[in-house]
Amino acid sequence: MLNHHARRFAREKAVLRCAAMRLGQAKPIFTWGLVAALLALLPLLAVLQYRWLGKVSEGERERMKNNLNASARQFCQDFDAEVTAAFLYFQATPEGPTELKNEAFAERYEHWMSTGTHPQLVKEVYQTQTQSDGSIGLTRFNSQTRSFEDCPWPESFAKMRRAMNAQQARRESLRLMLHDVLKRRDGKPLDSNQGTMVVHISLGPVDEDLPGLVISIPEFNKDSAVPLPVARAYRIIALDADYLRRVLIPELAARHFGAAPVSEYNLAVVKRSDPAHPVFQSDDHLPATLFNEGDVAADFFKIRLNETNRLFLAQTRSTKTKDEPATSGKNNTPGFSVFESRQQQVAISLSSEIKLGGEPVSGSKADDALQSMLKRKDEGQWNLVVKHRSGSLEAAVASVRRRNLAISFGVLLLLGISVGLIVQSSRRAQKLATQQMEFVAGVSHELRTPLAVICSAAENLADGVIDNRDQIKRYGGLIRDEGRRLTGMVEQVLEFAGAQSGRQTYELRPAMVSRVIEDALAASYLQLSEGGFALDLHQSEDLPLINADVSALSRAMQNLLSNAMKYSGESRWIGLRVDAVKNAGRDEVRLAVTDRGLGIAPQELPHIFEPFYRGKEVSAAQIRGNGLGLSLVKHIVDAHGGRVVVESNVGQGSNFTIFLPAVSAAQVASEVPSENYEQAHLAG
Repeated sequence: MLNHHARRFAREKAVLRCAAMRLGQAKPIFTWGLVAALLALLPLLAVLQYRWLGKVSEGERERMKNNLNASARQFCQDFDAEVTAAFLYFQATPEGPTELKNEAFAERYEHWMSTGTHPQLVKEVYQTQTQSDGSIGLTRFNSQTRSFEDCPWPESFAKMRRAMNAQQARRESLRLMLHDVLKRRDGKPLDSNQGTMVVHISLGPVDEDLPGLVISIPEFNKDSAVPLPVARAYRIIALDADYLRRVLIPELAARHFGAAPVSEYNLAVVKRSDPAHPVFQSDDHLPATLFNEGDVAADFFKIRLNETNRLFLAQTRSTKTKDEPATSGKNNTPGFSVFESRQQQVAISLSSEIKLGGEPVSGSKADDALQSMLKRKDEGQWNLVVKHRSGSLEAAVASVRRRNLAISFGVLLLLGISVGLIVQSSRRAQKLATQQMEFVAGVSHELRTPLAVICSAAENLADGVIDNRDQIKRYGGLIRDEGRRLTGMVEQVLEFAGAQSGRQTYELRPAMVSRVIEDALAASYLQLSEGGFALDLHQSEDLPLINADVSALSRAMQNLLSNAMKYSGESRWIGLRVDAVKNAGRDEVRLAVTDRGLGIAPQELPHIFEPFYRGKEVSAAQIRGNGLGLSLVKHIVDAHGGRVVVESNVGQGSNFTIFLPAVSAAQVASEVPSENYEQAHLAG
């Protein structure tokens, strides 16, 4: 009957193993196909992403360039609007000497200071006048006395003064030349007033060095046949350079480029004639040479009459002189200064009436002559240079592109790694499922075999088949041994389950190593004796104590002894060595179990401590086991702060060594009372 049960359980075990093999050989074709498609799609996505980001970067660079150009233009227009407002507001009217009266100008100045957007922009107001000796004098408006007072020429006016003196000399030369021309035309001399009116040479409206504005004060001689403006004097508006640097320019920069701490751009304002010394820098710590080239450069500090014509006529030029002829054309649009309309009159008069050498001057030549005399500078005197903080717009866009590429490729890499992890996880899950199936098959067999033996022996005893006392004793011993074997397997499975769930805890206390060895040998004695094994025990004296859960560590040693007996093959020798060693400067206890059996293949050594793992040769030899013993050994040793080392050669046997840290006497005295320490030694 025992043989019948054994054959039955062998068939069931074979069926379970076949099922496990079929599960392990099943290939999820759809999953593998999907993984292959994803892996093939990743390079394509990378190429498309690279090209797309290149296009996006080009578009972003153009967008940033256009926005920066627009901001720079608006900055310049806003600055010029403030300057032009002052230029137009302080223009002289054509009524003549009445404009030079102190009271009229004082009212205008006070109105500017009370209603202007940036009244602090105007620092001082000067006015030139021709002295009795023909030299040019200078007066300064005093807001306290509300009058112009004589003053010396400031050093900052030196360049302007030289230009005025040169202009005066040239005016006289041109007057004499024109006087001679008209005399040859009519044969009549021209009076001095008539010759003077024809010539008008004005300074530029902006002085970049002062900085300031230069306003011509014209006088119109109504007795002349051709009423032409004459620059009799100049009004000089000195701007506050410190106010420009501290208030106006930073305000416009913050409005159009963002506040300094968070702005993406560095700004500089440089003079056209002296770019090496910036008027303003958003960051004073940067070298001036950094702004030799910028992402955007725009000129400003010029008069923009066409954009600010609404600011002036309604207040100061509301009426024309009675003798002023009507004009037409673009310069006659409402809001242009009367001085501009006068310039148009000059152009018409020159082109229609003046003849040189008996020949009338053509319109184009007259225009050229007028432009040379009344030349207005269309280019601003200052330059705004804008540069991105990263060095240039190209560098900023390239940095953003690199960052986007890094993020995109990082996402793709993460996707690829995820696919790889999914594949690895699937393989591990498949392998685990196979191992679990084999575990179920092995454990079922291991459980049923002792149960079958117990059931068969019990049936024989119950049926009265056995009545001999010696046979009854043998059956009783068989039932006892199989019950112990069954109990050991159940405890092993339960201990593994507790270790995997994290609920398994160990009570570590100072203990003698000899107690661990004695408990392990006592539990393995029956198996050693029945198997006919010779145990070669070498245990050193005066071994140090270890922190251990004696029962758990004994089970670990029992598992090593059981494996040594199970895989010893025909050899019936097992070595057990216990001694004290030093490793990396600390005391340790070494417990080594050696056999001369089958050995372990090198490729299997990294996996032998994995749950459910069993070597190929072990499975082929149909050696009973469930693959949990070594996993439990490693778990117990790790919990004790030790380590397990294995050395093995195929066909020559294996050597499993456990290293456990020793406990010093000071640690024992601090953790265990003296009487308990003595009892521990006595018990040992």
